Parts: sequence; structure tokens; C-alpha cells
Amino acid sequence: MIKLNDEYINQVKSLYLLVKNKFPQSLILYGQENNIINELSISLAEIIASNKSFLNFRDFHDDLLSAKVHSSPFIYKIEKIYLEDKKRFKKNIYRDDISALHSFFNTKDELNQKRICIIDKIDDLSIDASNSLLKLIEEPNQNSHFIILNSNKSKMLNTIRSRSFFVRFNKVGNNTFNENLEIDKKYIDSYRNLTNGSLFISKQFIKYEFHKIYDHFLSILENSN
Repeated sequence: MIKLNDEYINQVKSLYLLVKNKFPQSLILYGQENNIINELSISLAEIIASNKSFLNFRDFHDDLLSAKVHSSPFIYKIEKIYLEDKKRFKKNIYRDDISALHSFFNTKDELNQKRICIIDKIDDLSIDASNSLLKLIEEPNQNSHFIILNSNKSKMLNTIRSRSFFVRFNKVGNNTFNENLEIDKKYIDSYRNLTNGSLFISKQFIKYEFHKIYDHFLSILENSN
């Protein structure tokens, strides 16, 4: 689980109040730190599906941020499909990719069992998929909920936006940035400057060993000098 410092405390408090009072049919979590938002969305969905009650914010905070296995049958996650034969992800999430949502939400089970769909990310939905999703959001039952991840609000249908509650996550502070990058400390400042402090983008660069390319070009410059 991502280690979070106090810069996200107000956002987590907002989530706590939603759980404590009335959780919205559609909640949109947005910001540039996709990996943090993704992990929080799954933990939050687990809490909603389990119908837990919390005596105070601290208990909720600890439960939300604790590492655990997410396996509830009442949570359905939608994300871009990886095509094994082509060794790449689909360009978008299409209407066929979300067609199972109708049966997921219509499944009968014990009284008042909440079901949550996580969409990662709404930016990736095609127009036909967005319209299909809108129909579900427009006609929900009281135990159907959406937790939607979003990076760019401009890529969202206004009709979905108007029916949703938003919680914004800003970029992380320096301490959180440093603690979550598994790389030699000499590269951390370079990654922070290169990505404007984005932990998510930095992790992607590290995955593809961008720092080795950086070192290679430095060695070329030194040799040419």
C-alpha cells in the first residue's frame, strides 16, 4: 500500500464523512496520482461492501490505509483489457467491456447488500461506453454505487459529472514522494523535477529504467567533452 503523509488527510476525511452519512451513488476520485487513487478506491469499496461502521475518523483512516487482500464478490472493477496476443492494452474501454455491469447490479442477494463498481479510469471510456454508464447512473437502486477514477475532468460527460460527488487528490508532498520511490536517492530530485512531482509518472519512468538512459546520455556528454 502507498505510504501517505498528512497532505491527503482532508481528502480521507471527506471519504469518512461520506461513509458515515450517506454514500453517493456516484463518487469520482480525481488527480494525477493514479496509483494512490486506485489503491484507495479498492479499500474504500471494501469498506462500503462490508457495511462497516466506525466510531471515529482514526479507525476509518487506519482501515482505509492498511494493506489487505481485496476479494469481495460485491466489488466489480472495470479497466482497460490487456490483449495477450498483441501484447498491449486496448485503446479504450468499450460498451461491450462494461456490459456485465447490468447483471452485476441486478443480482439478487441478501437484503441491503451494497454493490460497488470501480471504473479505472473514466478517461478511457469510449463515447458509447460513457453513454451506457450514464444510463446506469441515472437509474440506480439504493445499494448500487460507482467509484470512478479520473485524471482529466474535460474527458467526462457533463451529465455524469452533474450526477457525481467529487473528491480531488493533489500531488503528494516531498516526504511521500521520497518514501515511495524504490530507487537510488541520487535520482529522486531528477525524477521530481522531470515529472513535476508526480509519483505515478515517476514510477512509470522507473519501471522502464529511464534513469539508466539518463546515465547513458551523461556518459556520452562526458566522453565528448
